[in-house]
Amino acid sequence: MSFRHRQFNDGSADQENMISFRVGKDMVTNLGISLQLPLKVFHHLKIQPMYNMHYAWGWRAILAGIQRCQGGPWTMEDIDVRELHQRFVSLLCGLVWQINLDWFQSVKRGSYSTGTLYMTCCNNPKGIRYLTEKTFLIIVIPGLKEPKVEELNKILKPFVNDMLNLYKGQSFCIPGHQDKKPTNSIINSEVSNLPASRKIEGLAGHSSQLFMCVACNTPSY
Repeated sequence: MSFRHRQFNDGSADQENMISFRVGKDMVTNLGISLQLPLKVFHHLKIQPMYNMHYAWGWRAILAGIQRCQGGPWTMEDIDVRELHQRFVSLLCGLVWQINLDWFQSVKRGSYSTGTLYMTCCNNPKGIRYLTEKTFLIIVIPGLKEPKVEELNKILKPFVNDMLNLYKGQSFCIPGHQDKKPTNSIINSEVSNLPASRKIEGLAGHSSQLFMCVACNTPSY
């Protein structure tokens, strides 16, 4: 969302801030949401603290059965190709994962940057979600320095292929069931710092002249 002032033809500016939402057309049509609302309409809302990501609308909005397609020369879109309208968390065992990529100095002397890719399951209760014993160490990237984007792509390729297969569904033993049941996994969030985040997501760096922002067309100049 973005904030702005309305500008009139006579040069005067409306002192009332306006808020612009980036929402899908279906949400606007079905819920009657206006794309521009004055901030004062939110003053009377009783916003309750959100204590867990499971309470968020986005948690229930994760779709199953989507396929990434090229929407244009510079855009990619996730499309529900079969129009299942199936919530991912409503599957028998739909696991939502969060990943983190980071580099650190693994030796006391000298410059030796070691990278690691961690993974944790967001379905776990928040009290144990980020415990060491509940966190998976997926990849260790040796130094001496951070790999380039092309090198990182090759390192991540086996992991990406495994996650694509898990998204389609694999049979595993599930507590409470005697037989193996289909289990689906999806990476829904990535919580690295900004440089590492842009690398692992395959996006241009935040200092890029033309692609500074991942949500709009705002340049860096």
